[in-house]
Amino acid sequence: MNETLKRPQPDVSRIARVIPGSRADRLNWQREEEDRARYTPRILPPEPEAILEYYQQRQAGRERAKKIITEMAQSGNEVRVAIQKNGRLSAIAWGLLETCLEAAGVPVTEEERQLQRKNRTLVYEIPKLPNVKIVSARSGDIAWYIESGNADIGIIGEDQVLEKNSKVEIVARLGLGECSLAIAVPEGSQITTLKDLNGKTIATSLPSILKQYLKEKQVKPKNIIELGGSVEAATALGFADAVCDITETGSSFVANGLTELETVRDFEAVVITAKKPKVKLKR
Repeated sequence: MNETLKRPQPDVSRIARVIPGSRADRLNWQREEEDRARYTPRILPPEPEAILEYYQQRQAGRERAKKIITEMAQSGNEVRVAIQKNGRLSAIAWGLLETCLEAAGVPVTEEERQLQRKNRTLVYEIPKLPNVKIVSARSGDIAWYIESGNADIGIIGEDQVLEKNSKVEIVARLGLGECSLAIAVPEGSQITTLKDLNGKTIATSLPSILKQYLKEKQVKPKNIIELGGSVEAATALGFADAVCDITETGSSFVANGLTELETVRDFEAVVITAKKPKVKLKR
């Protein structure tokens, strides 16, 4: 056999157990894309069966979401779909909605797609399906729209559902918009373990999730500062010892002179509806 055609041995660093859908998993796939770009044989990720099962489940989740939204759109009743006003999750939501509209017999033309992108109306009525209204909202408000009955279904980041402890039901996990909440410290910091955060100040965009995580780990910080954005700047400006923020691959931490300390948890885009009231059984 030609030596140049032999399958390369996997990097030992990739052998460690990888949780399907986690950032480590996404980094593995990213490396494989780079391998293919160099025309080298694909190196399968660790535990390929578990990885495959994860992506099959998420594909099923997208199909479930498509079925739910399509049936709602075809019902003739008013359907209010809450999505993020802009950003990555907005693009994911519109991609799913286009699939649903096509399934409902209302394909979106390129001209309509361009009009939608330019449209700044916050409550947008689908021209060919007027019973469907798209509600553009801040990501942090989408769950409230569902809880309060001002929207029927929403497409949102799982982190926002958990941060606000929203009383909604996750009906589908999309396996899209995957990201992680991670704790990072300045390069060269004396904080090298989670326990070193005792008595320290941490800046974060998701204080509720962070507080719960630190409580479980028996870590008591001096202060947790909530920021709406640019969290990585907190250590550079000197008002925090560490940061805890959302990241896809960790590149934003590196760009801001930060070293990742620990991953709190992973998130993805989900479809939510109002929780159905529990029916009390008669004795």
